[in-house]
Amino acid sequence: MAEIRPFRGVRYDPAVTGDLAAVVSAPYDIISPEAQAAYYARSRYNVISLELGSQLVTDDQIDNRYTRASATYRRWKEDRALKSDPLAGFYLYEEEFDDRGERFVRRSLFAPVRLADWDEKVVLPHEFTMPGPKVDRLNLLNLTHAQFSPLLAMYDEPGPLRGLLSDVASRPPTVSFTLAPGSVAAAARTHRLWYVADGDVVGSIVDAFRALQIYIADGHHRYETALVYRDQQRRAGATEDAPSEFVLMALVETSDPGLLILPTHRLLNGLGPIDPATALRRLSESFEVERIRSEEVSLETPVIFAEKRGRPSFTVLGLEAGWAHRLTLRASVDLSRELPNVPAVLRDLDTVVLQRLIFERVLGLSDADVERGERIQYTRDPREAMSALADGRAQLAVFLAPTPMDQLRAATRAGERMPQKSTYFYPKPVTGTVFFDHETAFTRGQDGI
Repeated sequence: MAEIRPFRGVRYDPAVTGDLAAVVSAPYDIISPEAQAAYYARSRYNVISLELGSQLVTDDQIDNRYTRASATYRRWKEDRALKSDPLAGFYLYEEEFDDRGERFVRRSLFAPVRLADWDEKVVLPHEFTMPGPKVDRLNLLNLTHAQFSPLLAMYDEPGPLRGLLSDVASRPPTVSFTLAPGSVAAAARTHRLWYVADGDVVGSIVDAFRALQIYIADGHHRYETALVYRDQQRRAGATEDAPSEFVLMALVETSDPGLLILPTHRLLNGLGPIDPATALRRLSESFEVERIRSEEVSLETPVIFAEKRGRPSFTVLGLEAGWAHRLTLRASVDLSRELPNVPAVLRDLDTVVLQRLIFERVLGLSDADVERGERIQYTRDPREAMSALADGRAQLAVFLAPTPMDQLRAATRAGERMPQKSTYFYPKPVTGTVFFDHETAFTRGQDGI
Protein backbone atom coordinates (compact mmCIF):
# COMPACT_ATOMS: atom_id res chain seq x y z
CA MET A 1 0.00 0.00 0.00
CA ALA A 2 2.49 2.64 1.15
CA GLU A 3 5.21 3.82 -1.22
CA ILE A 4 8.38 5.27 0.23
CA ARG A 5 11.30 6.60 -1.78
CA PRO A 6 14.98 7.00 -0.96
CA PHE A 7 16.15 10.61 -1.02
CA ARG A 8 19.15 12.84 -0.59
CA GLY A 9 18.51 14.51 2.73
CA VAL A 10 19.86 17.93 3.59
CA ARG A 11 21.67 18.00 6.94
CA TYR A 12 23.66 20.39 9.08
CA ASP A 13 27.44 20.12 8.85
CA PRO A 14 28.70 20.21 12.47
CA ALA A 15 32.11 21.34 11.18
CA VAL A 16 30.41 24.64 10.28
CA THR A 17 27.53 24.91 12.74
CA GLY A 18 29.01 23.22 15.81
CA ASP A 19 27.11 20.87 18.12
CA LEU A 20 23.78 19.81 16.62
CA ALA A 21 22.17 20.26 20.04
CA ALA A 22 22.42 24.01 19.49
CA VAL A 23 20.69 24.08 16.10
CA VAL A 24 17.61 21.86 16.59
CA SER A 25 14.22 22.95 17.92
CA ALA A 26 10.82 21.57 18.81
CA PRO A 27 8.17 21.26 16.05
CA TYR A 28 6.54 24.57 15.12
CA ASP A 29 3.23 23.91 16.87
CA ILE A 30 4.67 23.62 20.40
CA ILE A 31 7.13 26.52 20.28
CA SER A 32 6.27 29.28 22.75
CA PRO A 33 7.48 32.89 22.24
CA GLU A 34 9.95 32.35 25.08
CA ALA A 35 11.32 29.19 23.47
CA GLN A 36 11.55 30.92 20.10
CA ALA A 37 13.74 33.63 21.62
CA ALA A 38 15.91 31.02 23.34
CA TYR A 39 16.47 29.16 20.06
CA TYR A 40 17.56 32.36 18.33
CA ALA A 41 20.03 33.04 21.14
CA ARG A 42 21.43 29.50 21.08
CA SER A 43 22.94 29.60 17.60
CA ARG A 44 22.76 31.76 14.49
CA TYR A 45 22.19 28.49 12.63
CA ASN A 46 19.29 27.33 14.76
CA VAL A 47 16.51 25.89 12.65
CA ILE A 48 14.03 28.29 14.25
CA SER A 49 14.98 30.77 11.48
CA LEU A 50 13.50 28.30 9.01
CA GLU A 51 10.78 26.49 10.92
CA LEU A 52 9.15 29.41 12.76
CA GLY A 53 10.83 32.74 12.13
CA SER A 54 9.87 35.83 14.08
CA GLN A 55 7.04 38.03 12.87
CA LEU A 56 7.86 41.74 12.72
CA VAL A 57 5.56 44.75 12.76
CA THR A 58 7.17 45.80 9.48
CA ASP A 59 6.30 42.54 7.68
CA ASP A 60 4.76 42.94 4.24
CA GLN A 61 4.33 40.88 1.07
CA ILE A 62 8.00 41.25 0.17
CA ASP A 63 9.67 40.90 3.56
CA ASN A 64 8.07 38.49 6.05
CA ARG A 65 8.84 35.38 8.07
CA TYR A 66 8.44 33.16 4.98
CA THR A 67 10.60 35.18 2.58
CA ARG A 68 13.26 35.49 5.30
CA ALA A 69 13.18 31.72 5.87
CA SER A 70 13.65 31.14 2.15
CA ALA A 71 16.58 33.56 1.92
CA THR A 72 18.20 32.13 5.04
CA TYR A 73 17.84 28.58 3.76
CA ARG A 74 19.50 29.44 0.45
CA ARG A 75 22.32 31.28 2.22
CA TRP A 76 23.03 28.40 4.61
CA LYS A 77 23.26 25.99 1.68
CA GLU A 78 25.58 28.34 -0.16
CA ASP A 79 27.74 28.68 2.99
CA ARG A 80 27.82 24.87 3.28
CA ALA A 81 26.30 24.98 6.75
CA LEU A 82 23.70 22.69 5.15
CA LYS A 83 24.69 19.94 2.71
CA SER A 84 22.84 17.34 0.65
CA ASP A 85 24.00 13.79 1.18
CA PRO A 86 25.62 12.35 -1.96
CA LEU A 87 23.49 9.21 -2.32
CA ALA A 88 19.76 8.65 -2.08
CA GLY A 89 18.87 6.66 1.03
CA PHE A 90 16.96 6.67 4.28
CA TYR A 91 17.75 7.79 7.82
CA LEU A 92 17.34 5.70 10.94
CA TYR A 93 16.64 7.83 14.01
CA GLU A 94 16.74 6.82 17.67
CA GLU A 95 15.52 8.89 20.58
CA GLU A 96 16.52 7.84 24.09
CA PHE A 97 14.62 9.31 27.02
CA ASP A 98 13.25 8.74 30.53
CA ASP A 99 9.62 8.78 31.57
CA ARG A 100 8.59 8.35 35.21
CA GLY A 101 11.93 6.80 36.04
CA GLU A 102 11.94 4.30 33.16
CA ARG A 103 14.36 4.40 30.23
CA PHE A 104 12.97 4.17 26.67
CA VAL A 105 14.41 4.14 23.15
CA ARG A 106 12.18 4.92 20.18
CA ARG A 107 13.33 3.97 16.69
CA SER A 108 11.95 5.60 13.54
CA LEU A 109 12.77 5.72 9.85
CA PHE A 110 12.91 9.05 8.03
CA ALA A 111 11.46 8.51 4.57
CA PRO A 112 9.38 10.42 2.01
CA VAL A 113 5.96 8.73 1.75
CA ARG A 114 3.84 9.13 -1.37
CA LEU A 115 0.84 11.32 -0.60
CA ALA A 116 -2.58 9.71 -0.83
CA ASP A 117 -5.99 11.25 -0.31
CA TRP A 118 -7.77 10.15 2.85
CA ASP A 119 -10.35 8.10 0.97
CA GLU A 120 -7.60 5.93 -0.53
CA LYS A 121 -7.05 4.41 2.94
CA VAL A 122 -3.28 4.26 2.53
CA VAL A 123 -2.55 6.98 5.08
CA LEU A 124 -5.02 7.10 7.95
CA PRO A 125 -5.82 10.15 10.13
CA HIS A 126 -7.25 10.11 13.64
CA GLU A 127 -8.09 13.77 14.28
CA PHE A 128 -9.55 16.82 12.56
CA THR A 129 -7.54 19.89 11.55
CA MET A 130 -7.97 23.66 11.70
CA PRO A 131 -7.37 26.10 8.82
CA GLY A 132 -4.88 28.46 10.48
CA PRO A 133 -1.86 26.14 10.83
CA LYS A 134 -2.34 24.84 7.29
CA VAL A 135 -2.15 28.36 5.81
CA ASP A 136 1.04 29.01 7.77
CA ARG A 137 2.71 25.76 6.67
CA LEU A 138 1.64 26.22 3.05
CA ASN A 139 3.15 29.71 2.95
CA LEU A 140 6.43 28.30 4.24
CA LEU A 141 6.44 25.38 1.79
CA ASN A 142 5.63 27.62 -1.17
CA LEU A 143 8.61 29.87 -0.43
CA THR A 144 11.25 27.35 0.69
CA HIS A 145 10.23 24.23 -1.30
CA ALA A 146 11.50 22.19 1.63
CA GLN A 147 10.13 20.35 4.63
CA PHE A 148 12.13 21.00 7.78
CA SER A 149 10.41 18.64 10.23
CA PRO A 150 9.02 15.14 9.67
CA LEU A 151 5.50 14.07 10.48
CA LEU A 152 5.36 11.38 13.17
CA ALA A 153 3.59 8.34 11.73
CA MET A 154 3.18 4.66 12.52
CA TYR A 155 3.01 1.29 10.84
CA ASP A 156 2.21 -2.22 12.04
CA GLU A 157 5.02 -4.79 12.37
CA PRO A 158 6.19 -5.63 8.83
CA GLY A 159 8.31 -8.70 9.51
CA PRO A 160 11.80 -8.28 8.00
CA LEU A 161 11.94 -4.50 8.45
CA ARG A 162 12.54 -4.74 12.19
CA GLY A 163 15.60 -6.92 11.66
CA LEU A 164 16.95 -4.64 8.93
CA LEU A 165 16.72 -1.58 11.14
CA SER A 166 18.18 -3.40 14.14
CA ASP A 167 21.18 -4.35 12.03
CA VAL A 168 21.69 -0.72 11.04
CA ALA A 169 21.39 0.40 14.68
CA SER A 170 24.09 -2.08 15.73
CA ARG A 171 26.68 0.09 13.96
CA PRO A 172 28.05 3.45 15.15
CA PRO A 173 25.64 6.29 14.26
CA THR A 174 26.47 8.82 11.59
CA VAL A 175 25.77 11.66 14.02
CA SER A 176 24.58 11.91 17.60
CA PHE A 177 23.90 14.65 20.11
CA THR A 178 22.53 15.15 23.60
CA LEU A 179 20.15 17.91 24.64
CA ALA A 180 20.34 19.70 27.97
CA PRO A 181 17.23 19.03 30.09
CA GLY A 182 14.41 21.38 29.08
CA SER A 183 16.32 22.96 26.20
CA VAL A 184 13.85 21.61 23.62
CA ALA A 185 10.23 21.09 24.68
CA ALA A 186 8.88 17.52 24.63
CA ALA A 187 12.13 16.17 23.18
CA ALA A 188 14.18 13.11 24.07
CA ARG A 189 17.55 13.69 25.68
CA THR A 190 19.82 11.58 23.45
CA HIS A 191 19.55 11.47 19.64
CA ARG A 192 21.27 9.17 17.15
CA LEU A 193 21.01 9.25 13.35
CA TRP A 194 22.21 6.72 10.78
CA TYR A 195 22.46 7.60 7.09
CA VAL A 196 21.49 4.42 5.19
CA ALA A 197 22.55 4.41 1.53
CA ASP A 198 23.48 0.76 0.87
CA GLY A 199 21.50 -0.22 -2.23
CA ASP A 200 20.45 -3.67 -1.00
CA VAL A 201 19.27 -2.37 2.38
CA VAL A 202 17.46 0.57 0.79
CA GLY A 203 15.68 -1.75 -1.65
CA SER A 204 14.62 -4.12 1.12
CA ILE A 205 13.19 -1.22 3.14
CA VAL A 206 11.19 0.00 0.14
CA ASP A 207 9.82 -3.51 -0.44
CA ALA A 208 8.82 -3.93 3.21
CA PHE A 209 6.53 -0.89 3.15
CA ARG A 210 4.57 -1.94 0.07
CA ALA A 211 2.17 -4.01 2.20
CA LEU A 212 1.64 -1.41 4.93
CA GLN A 213 -0.84 1.24 5.89
CA ILE A 214 0.39 4.38 7.61
CA TYR A 215 -1.25 5.90 10.69
CA ILE A 216 -0.55 9.57 11.33
CA ALA A 217 0.38 10.26 14.94
CA ASP A 218 1.44 13.93 14.84
CA GLY A 219 1.29 16.08 11.73
CA HIS A 220 -2.26 16.07 10.36
CA HIS A 221 -1.99 19.77 9.46
CA ARG A 222 1.31 19.27 7.64
CA TYR A 223 -0.06 16.26 5.77
CA GLU A 224 -3.11 18.16 4.53
CA THR A 225 -0.85 21.09 3.65
CA ALA A 226 1.29 18.72 1.58
CA LEU A 227 -1.84 17.54 -0.25
CA VAL A 228 -2.73 21.12 -1.18
CA TYR A 229 0.85 21.80 -2.30
CA ARG A 230 0.86 18.59 -4.35
CA ASP A 231 -2.30 19.64 -6.16
CA GLN A 232 -0.87 23.11 -6.83
CA GLN A 233 2.25 21.58 -8.32
CA ARG A 234 0.23 19.17 -10.46
CA ARG A 235 -1.65 22.10 -11.96
CA ALA A 236 1.73 23.68 -12.71
CA GLY A 237 2.85 20.54 -14.57
CA ALA A 238 4.57 18.42 -11.89
CA THR A 239 4.78 14.70 -12.67
CA GLU A 240 3.85 11.79 -10.42
CA ASP A 241 7.53 11.32 -9.54
CA ALA A 242 8.04 14.90 -8.35
CA PRO A 243 9.06 15.49 -4.71
CA SER A 244 5.78 17.39 -4.25
CA GLU A 245 4.04 14.00 -4.47
CA PHE A 246 5.72 12.97 -1.19
CA VAL A 247 5.91 14.09 2.42
CA LEU A 248 8.69 13.33 4.90
CA MET A 249 7.68 11.12 7.81
CA ALA A 250 9.37 9.66 10.87
CA LEU A 251 7.89 6.15 10.70
CA VAL A 252 7.61 4.17 13.93
CA GLU A 253 6.39 0.64 14.47
CA THR A 254 3.16 0.66 16.52
CA SER A 255 4.60 -1.90 18.95
CA ASP A 256 7.79 0.10 19.58
CA PRO A 257 8.11 0.35 23.39
CA GLY A 258 9.28 3.94 23.04
CA LEU A 259 6.12 5.04 21.24
CA LEU A 260 4.37 6.61 24.21
CA ILE A 261 0.86 8.04 24.16
CA LEU A 262 0.39 10.37 27.11
CA PRO A 263 -2.89 11.82 28.37
CA THR A 264 -3.99 15.43 28.03
CA HIS A 265 -5.69 16.64 31.20
CA ARG A 266 -8.57 19.13 31.35
CA LEU A 267 -8.81 22.36 33.34
CA LEU A 268 -12.30 23.85 33.73
CA ASN A 269 -13.31 27.41 34.57
CA GLY A 270 -16.37 29.62 34.46
CA LEU A 271 -18.77 26.86 35.47
CA GLY A 272 -20.56 28.91 38.11
CA PRO A 273 -21.34 27.57 41.58
CA ILE A 274 -21.37 23.76 41.77
CA ASP A 275 -23.33 21.97 44.45
CA PRO A 276 -21.12 18.94 45.23
CA ALA A 277 -24.00 16.78 46.49
CA THR A 278 -26.06 17.33 43.35
CA ALA A 279 -23.09 16.83 41.03
CA LEU A 280 -22.01 13.63 42.77
CA ARG A 281 -25.54 12.26 42.71
CA ARG A 282 -25.78 12.84 38.98
CA LEU A 283 -22.32 11.42 38.38
CA SER A 284 -23.16 8.28 40.35
CA GLU A 285 -25.92 7.47 37.86
CA SER A 286 -23.27 6.51 35.31
CA PHE A 287 -20.08 6.17 37.35
CA GLU A 288 -18.76 4.38 40.38
CA VAL A 289 -17.55 7.24 42.59
CA GLU A 290 -14.61 6.70 44.92
CA ARG A 291 -13.83 9.52 47.38
CA ILE A 292 -10.15 10.00 48.20
CA ARG A 293 -8.78 12.53 50.64
CA SER A 294 -7.00 15.29 48.75
CA GLU A 295 -3.84 14.96 50.81
CA GLU A 296 -3.53 11.34 49.65
CA VAL A 297 -3.44 12.44 46.01
CA SER A 298 -0.07 13.47 44.62
CA LEU A 299 1.91 13.11 41.44
CA GLU A 300 3.40 9.93 42.87
CA THR A 301 0.07 8.14 43.31
CA PRO A 302 -1.46 6.19 40.39
CA VAL A 303 -4.89 7.69 41.03
CA ILE A 304 -3.83 11.09 39.73
CA PHE A 305 -3.24 9.63 36.29
CA ALA A 306 -6.53 7.73 36.28
CA GLU A 307 -4.84 4.53 35.15
CA LYS A 308 -7.04 2.19 33.16
CA ARG A 309 -9.44 -0.18 34.91
CA GLY A 310 -10.84 -1.75 31.78
CA ARG A 311 -13.51 0.96 31.59
CA PRO A 312 -13.34 4.74 31.08
CA SER A 313 -12.13 6.35 34.29
CA PHE A 314 -11.10 9.80 35.49
CA THR A 315 -9.88 11.59 38.60
CA VAL A 316 -11.56 14.93 39.40
CA LEU A 317 -10.10 17.48 41.81
CA GLY A 318 -11.89 20.59 43.04
CA LEU A 319 -15.43 19.25 43.06
CA GLU A 320 -15.64 18.89 46.85
CA ALA A 321 -13.36 20.62 49.36
CA GLY A 322 -10.80 18.23 50.82
CA TRP A 323 -11.62 15.37 48.46
CA ALA A 324 -10.66 13.98 45.09
CA HIS A 325 -13.08 11.76 43.20
CA ARG A 326 -12.18 8.76 41.10
CA LEU A 327 -14.91 8.08 38.53
CA THR A 328 -15.15 4.73 36.75
CA LEU A 329 -17.90 4.02 34.24
CA ARG A 330 -20.35 1.50 35.65
CA ALA A 331 -20.30 -1.90 33.95
CA SER A 332 -24.08 -1.70 33.69
CA VAL A 333 -24.02 1.43 31.50
CA ASP A 334 -25.04 0.62 27.93
CA LEU A 335 -23.10 3.08 25.81
CA SER A 336 -25.01 2.15 22.65
CA ARG A 337 -28.14 3.43 24.39
CA GLU A 338 -26.49 6.38 26.15
CA LEU A 339 -24.57 7.56 23.07
CA PRO A 340 -26.62 6.39 20.07
CA ASN A 341 -25.32 9.11 17.76
CA VAL A 342 -21.66 8.33 18.42
CA PRO A 343 -19.99 5.77 16.09
CA ALA A 344 -19.62 2.44 17.85
CA VAL A 345 -15.82 2.42 17.56
CA LEU A 346 -15.63 5.73 19.48
CA ARG A 347 -18.18 5.15 22.23
CA ASP A 348 -15.84 3.73 24.84
CA LEU A 349 -13.07 6.29 24.31
CA ASP A 350 -12.36 8.11 27.56
CA THR A 351 -12.46 11.49 25.83
CA VAL A 352 -15.90 10.75 24.34
CA VAL A 353 -17.34 9.49 27.61
CA LEU A 354 -15.88 12.48 29.46
CA GLN A 355 -17.37 14.98 27.02
CA ARG A 356 -20.81 13.39 26.71
CA LEU A 357 -21.56 11.96 30.16
CA ILE A 358 -19.71 14.43 32.39
CA PHE A 359 -19.04 17.72 30.63
CA GLU A 360 -22.37 17.89 28.80
CA ARG A 361 -24.75 15.92 31.01
CA VAL A 362 -23.52 17.00 34.45
CA LEU A 363 -21.59 20.25 33.96
CA GLY A 364 -23.60 21.71 31.07
CA LEU A 365 -20.67 22.22 28.71
CA SER A 366 -21.25 21.99 24.97
CA ASP A 367 -19.24 21.07 21.89
CA ALA A 368 -18.89 24.80 21.28
CA ASP A 369 -17.20 25.19 24.67
CA VAL A 370 -14.71 22.53 23.64
CA GLU A 371 -14.05 24.13 20.25
CA ARG A 372 -13.69 27.68 21.59
CA GLY A 373 -11.57 26.65 24.56
CA GLU A 374 -13.07 29.41 26.71
CA ARG A 375 -14.10 27.22 29.63
CA ILE A 376 -11.86 24.25 28.92
CA GLN A 377 -8.08 24.41 28.77
CA TYR A 378 -5.67 21.54 28.26
CA THR A 379 -2.36 20.52 29.78
CA ARG A 380 -0.12 17.50 29.43
CA ASP A 381 1.67 18.37 32.66
CA PRO A 382 -0.09 17.11 35.82
CA ARG A 383 2.04 19.51 37.86
CA GLU A 384 0.60 22.43 35.93
CA ALA A 385 -2.93 21.11 36.53
CA MET A 386 -2.33 20.79 40.27
CA SER A 387 -0.80 24.27 40.39
CA ALA A 388 -3.69 25.84 38.44
CA LEU A 389 -6.17 24.31 40.85
CA ALA A 390 -4.22 25.40 43.92
CA ASP A 391 -3.90 29.06 42.90
CA GLY A 392 -7.44 29.45 41.57
CA ARG A 393 -6.68 29.50 37.84
CA ALA A 394 -8.86 26.40 37.47
CA GLN A 395 -12.16 25.52 39.09
CA LEU A 396 -11.86 21.80 38.37
CA ALA A 397 -9.04 19.58 37.14
CA VAL A 398 -9.84 16.31 35.39
CA PHE A 399 -7.05 13.75 34.96
CA LEU A 400 -7.28 11.18 32.18
CA ALA A 401 -5.51 7.96 31.27
CA PRO A 402 -3.67 7.62 27.95
CA THR A 403 -5.67 6.46 24.94
CA PRO A 404 -4.54 2.88 24.20
CA MET A 405 -2.95 2.17 20.83
CA ASP A 406 -5.56 -0.47 19.97
CA GLN A 407 -8.36 2.10 20.33
CA LEU A 408 -6.52 4.54 18.08
CA ARG A 409 -5.92 1.87 15.43
CA ALA A 410 -9.54 0.73 15.55
CA ALA A 411 -10.84 4.26 15.11
CA THR A 412 -8.53 5.11 12.22
CA ARG A 413 -9.21 1.84 10.41
CA ALA A 414 -12.93 2.52 10.71
CA GLY A 415 -12.43 5.92 9.13
CA GLU A 416 -13.42 7.85 12.27
CA ARG A 417 -11.76 10.88 13.83
CA MET A 418 -11.20 11.04 17.58
CA PRO A 419 -12.16 14.04 19.75
CA GLN A 420 -9.75 16.91 20.22
CA LYS A 421 -6.77 16.19 22.47
CA SER A 422 -7.36 12.43 22.59
CA THR A 423 -3.68 11.63 22.02
CA TYR A 424 -0.34 13.16 22.85
CA PHE A 425 2.60 11.29 21.41
CA TYR A 426 5.84 11.68 23.32
CA PRO A 427 8.57 12.57 22.67
CA LYS A 428 8.33 14.83 19.63
CA PRO A 429 10.98 14.30 16.92
CA VAL A 430 13.16 17.39 16.98
CA THR A 431 13.23 19.69 13.98
CA GLY A 432 16.61 20.07 12.30
CA THR A 433 18.01 16.57 11.88
CA VAL A 434 17.14 15.96 8.20
CA PHE A 435 15.41 18.21 5.66
CA PHE A 436 13.40 17.09 2.63
CA ASP A 437 14.49 19.55 -0.06
CA HIS A 438 12.23 19.38 -3.12
CA GLU A 439 14.94 20.79 -5.38
CA THR A 440 17.55 18.11 -4.65
CA ALA A 441 15.85 15.18 -2.89
CA PHE A 442 15.48 12.99 -5.98
CA THR A 443 18.35 14.34 -8.05
CA ARG A 444 21.68 12.68 -8.79
CA GLY A 445 24.41 13.48 -6.33
CA GLN A 446 28.13 13.74 -6.92
CA ASP A 447 28.48 9.96 -6.70
CA GLY A 448 26.06 9.29 -9.53
CA ILE A 449 22.75 8.73 -7.76
